[in-house]
Parts: sequence; C-alpha cells; structure tokens
Amino acid sequence: MPDDVAGAVENGKPITSLITNENGLIALSTGNNFTVADCVASAVGSALIPFNFYSVEVPSTAAPELTRFIDKINPVQRSMLASQLRLLDFSEQKTVDTTKTLAALEAVPDPRNFQAEHDKVYNLGCEHIRRGEVAVCIMAGGQGSRLRAPVPKAMMEVDLISKQTLLELQLRRIKRLVTLYGGCKNAPGIPVYILTSDSTHSPIAAYLLENNNFGVPHVFLVKQRQLPARTFDGKFVLSEQWKVMAAPNGNGAIFAALKESGACEDMRRLGVKYLEIHPIDNALAKPADPFMVGALAMEDGDVALKVIRKRPKEKIGTMCKREGKTIVIEYSEIPAGEEEAYVWGNTGLHLYRTDLIEKAAEAELPYHIALKKENVINENGEKVMGDVKKFERFIFDALEVAIKPVLVECVREEEFAPIKNPAGAEFDSPDTARDLVVALHKKWATEAGAKFEGEGAFEFLPETTYGGEGLKELNLAGKTIKLPAQL
Repeated sequence: MPDDVAGAVENGKPITSLITNENGLIALSTGNNFTVADCVASAVGSALIPFNFYSVEVPSTAAPELTRFIDKINPVQRSMLASQLRLLDFSEQKTVDTTKTLAALEAVPDPRNFQAEHDKVYNLGCEHIRRGEVAVCIMAGGQGSRLRAPVPKAMMEVDLISKQTLLELQLRRIKRLVTLYGGCKNAPGIPVYILTSDSTHSPIAAYLLENNNFGVPHVFLVKQRQLPARTFDGKFVLSEQWKVMAAPNGNGAIFAALKESGACEDMRRLGVKYLEIHPIDNALAKPADPFMVGALAMEDGDVALKVIRKRPKEKIGTMCKREGKTIVIEYSEIPAGEEEAYVWGNTGLHLYRTDLIEKAAEAELPYHIALKKENVINENGEKVMGDVKKFERFIFDALEVAIKPVLVECVREEEFAPIKNPAGAEFDSPDTARDLVVALHKKWATEAGAKFEGEGAFEFLPETTYGGEGLKELNLAGKTIKLPAQL
C-alpha cells in the first residue's frame, strides 16, 4: 500500500480518505525526501507518527541485482528502495562455526535449590528493586502472523475477563511491583525497554501513547535492525521490484540494539544494574521477578536463566554444556538415545547484569542461517518461489561471553504459558495460556481460603497481586466467589 497511498497524497487527496486500516503505512512528500509515517486512527481523528526519512538518491555502491528495475519503478518506490539501500547492512555476516557444534555435549548439573532460602533470596531481589537497580526489556517484535492475528502479538488480547492484551498485562504487573517495592526516594521505579521491529514499532508506539503506557512512566522503544536475505550463491534478493527482501536479525540482536539506541546509556544514567528480558508471548511471565534478581545477586553471576524440567520429547531449547560453557541447544541437537540426560529446558526468561549486555553488544556474536522458501523477484521482474538464506542471532548466544551463568528452576504452571500456536491448537495457544492463568489465580484464591461456586473464569487484576501476595487484605477466607469473577 505505501506506493499508491503516497501517490494519492502527492496528488492532493486528504489522508483520512485514503487510510482504510488503523495502522496503514503512508508516505508524505517533503521536498527531496519522503517521510514515512503511520496513520493511527483514534477517537479524536488521525495522528501521524513519523519514523524515518527516505532519500531519492540511489547509492552508487548498491549491488546490481537490487537496482536492475530502477528505471521501471515510480519516484516513491525509487525513494523507498534508495532508503533501504542506505540503511541496511550489506556486509558479509559472521556465521556460526559449524565445526564447534560437533564438540561433545554434556548435561548441566541440577540448579541450586534457591527455594530452600526463598525469603532470603526474594528479599535480596526486592532490595535491588527498591534501589532502582532493576529494569525490564520486553521482546515485542513479532507480528503474530502465525497466530492469524490482525495486530502485533503484543497487542493481542488474552481471553481473560479483563480482556487485557499481552503488553498491558506485563506493564500493569510492573506497575504493581513498583507499588510494592519501588520505595527509595528519587529511584526511577522499574524502567521498561520494548524491543520492536519494522512491522510492530509504530502500532505499539501509538498503542502506548493512547493508553499512557498503562501507568508506567519510563518506557523506551528499541527497534531491532533487519538484515537482507541472500540466495545460496550469496546474491541479494528483491521481494518487490522496489523492495529488498530483509528480515529481523533475531532476538540475539537485542544487545546491539540496546547499545545503538542509547538504551544502555539510559540504564547507566538511571543506575540500573540488572535487566530482565523476556518474550511478550508468555502470559505468565513475571517481569523483574524479585526472586530471580535475588538468586543472581546471591550467586554473584552475570546472567540468570529460568529453567523448567522438560516433559518427554518437549521441543524447547535445552540446557547443556559444550567445552565447559553453559549453552542452549535445540531439541533436535540432543545426541540420540541421551534425551533423558538433558532434562532442563530454557523458558526464555533471562536476567542479565548490564555490564554483560554491553559486553555481548561488542562481541559481534555470530549469525545462524535459516533456510527459507520465499516469493522473490526473478530477472524478468516476476514473482517466483525461491530458496533464500536469512540471518539471525539467538539471545542465548550471549552465554558464550558470560563468566558465571546461573540456572534458576521455576514452576511451569506458575511462569510458563507460551503462545506460539493459533487458537484451538493442542498446546502453546491463546486458549492454553488463558487456562494456565485462570488455574493459577484460582489456586491463589483457594490458598487464601476462598471457595468457588459455578463455572467460568476467574482472574486477579495485576493491581491486586503480582504473584499471589497481598491477598490477606481481601479477607477471602471462608468467602464463596461466584464464577465468572475478577478481583
């Protein structure tokens, strides 16, 4: 849509008559440049949120396979192609050393039993939060296309009574944690950094503006970069005659993105020492969990990973050791016949010391190659199906530069409700995530002495409790709650 909408705008048509979807991309002529913006419909009209400038001039150093149709495309398309050619990184990418992956694997030892010292560990984490030393980064670059969602995954509703979105749920939990433990004078509370992508950045920005960040005062958006795809013989690829095929460079690029965006400098300014990072699609994620902060601080480690005991043949990242280093491998990489030895699974809930983040940003971690079949433009300007290579960094590759990783066991039913599959799927779907949230909240209420009557969902709002604390004030002992209900 960008080209035809932009052309209509140039011809004098009003923007509001052209935008048919809430987050439609448009381009506005501004002299020799083009400003790309999102038109976000709201109750009071339309707001334009600029996020980039496009130069008309095509770089002379551009690869010829990307400019072969330059005389056939219109000025707006030429401008957009020129901008991509200037902004994307076309240099050779360092990829994973496949000989290293052949080194022998070992199972990791069982994690330390931090639960035996629960109160001591938890209180230590709370103290770091009180001092303003803990921040959160939410990875929200996913568009949600695999879930058949019309909005970015972060803006998907969890089918709870409150109809909260995934991002709203996380921010309101953070606000509750600040209310509980963010007590030091002049402390910044819990700063939040949100990793976005080209497809989610502006919709999420508009969503946060409309909802005043759900009461969280310090929110910093960090947009991850894209890398151009290549053919198997190393040439670049077009997805349209005017568009370079590119893809987000993986969740492991978060470290470089935090540094390049100024987020690392922002954390230094605020006195942040720990950054908790997790994906947006875990409905039970506990942002800035005091227990994990306390565990990492107690062990004097530089990164903590929450792990769960895997189910047989469960296809999640698996913890192991290679050449003395703690790493994460795919389920398929486990040596045949040794599956039962590799029992600890990675939940994606990580906590980093900020000095490790800067170290990982400087380390130039290698890229993994993903082989994909995509619609590409051939030499005749036609769309055909072709094989391409895409380049991704994985967040757990930062373990390569970590000195002392700490594994923290968590309870699956309390902290792991991933949403990877569409509604109706047997596991890791919006339905299973909702059921896990409801079951946990019912458990909290039952432990507080409440009973339930009837059928239906139950929910504690984030303002009521972060992790089951503070329920005594509700005087639930002996009470009967008629379902469905929320407190």
